[in-house]
Amino acid sequence: MSNCRSVFRDRLAIAPDLPDTPFTDAAGEIRLEILDTRDEANAEGVYAPEDWQIGTIGDDTIISDGDVFFVAGHDGNDTITTGGPAATYFGGNGQDNINLTGSADGDEYHGDAGIDTIDWSASGFFGGTFNLATGQFTDGFVTRVMTGFEILVGTSGADSITGTDDSNTLIGGFGDDSISGGGGDDFIAGNGGDDTLSGGAGIDQLSGSAGDDRLFGGAEGDFLNGGADNDVLFGDAGSDSLGGDDGDDNLFGGTNDDRLTGDTGNDTLQGGDGIDRMFGDGGDDTFLTDGDGFNDQSSGGAGNDRFVLSPTLLLGSVDGGADIDTIDGSAIVATGIEIDLASGT
Repeated sequence: MSNCRSVFRDRLAIAPDLPDTPFTDAAGEIRLEILDTRDEANAEGVYAPEDWQIGTIGDDTIISDGDVFFVAGHDGNDTITTGGPAATYFGGNGQDNINLTGSADGDEYHGDAGIDTIDWSASGFFGGTFNLATGQFTDGFVTRVMTGFEILVGTSGADSITGTDDSNTLIGGFGDDSISGGGGDDFIAGNGGDDTLSGGAGIDQLSGSAGDDRLFGGAEGDFLNGGADNDVLFGDAGSDSLGGDDGDDNLFGGTNDDRLTGDTGNDTLQGGDGIDRMFGDGGDDTFLTDGDGFNDQSSGGAGNDRFVLSPTLLLGSVDGGADIDTIDGSAIVATGIEIDLASGT
């Protein structure tokens, strides 16, 4: 504790006549509180015994000066940019961002309280495995500790990202990423590359963005958007909303009552169990009816669309829309069926 008293005397210039009294009580608890009244975070390390950079009670922007071993945002919504030798970074209270522009061996990153973000996009790593639940990153050669983060941005390589049981925002880079939300209501974006996104439990929002992506909603009612290129979307359990967006997409609703929209491109739509609503919109789309499709609603929209009847002849309500559309009954095993195009039955 004598060294701690020296820090306060030499660096903070307070209580020069501080008595030779320990700062802890009989139980070893610290009895001293320092009130920070600075207006700005210190631009370089100033505190002994090792150089530290400390934020204020407000919103700080801290760029590691390259020589420090400890950086803390303190209170407020802080932005911390890493750099230099091995250091420990703390966001502190508030909604903090820790942006990696390099990662030294032995670095640790801690978001602490609040909704915190760790951004690896400029870290220099090209792909890796991130697990917010266990608080670790590895690229197969090195391992980093990262705890207390709810939002993660991956590298520009092929990442494997796993969230926690709470709500997370997980964003991939331009590589072929595999991202799993875990529990909670998550937002997951693949960005570029051919990504595989899984919502898991909770009401999740999945966005494939560019690339040929595979999206799995998981339990509960999820929102899936394929983005550009040719995507495959599975709603799985729950009443889901699926949008193919650009490209030739395959949409499968899964169980419960789903809404499927192909958007542009030549899409394939299959509602699955439940009372489903399917919209082809633009392009030459294919609608696959299934065993319980009697109450389904299918709308082809523009384009030459094809409605394929299931072997059980359950078609539901069909609107071919504009252009030349086809009802395909070739899979029906029954005989003597009657379809009246004039009356629409």
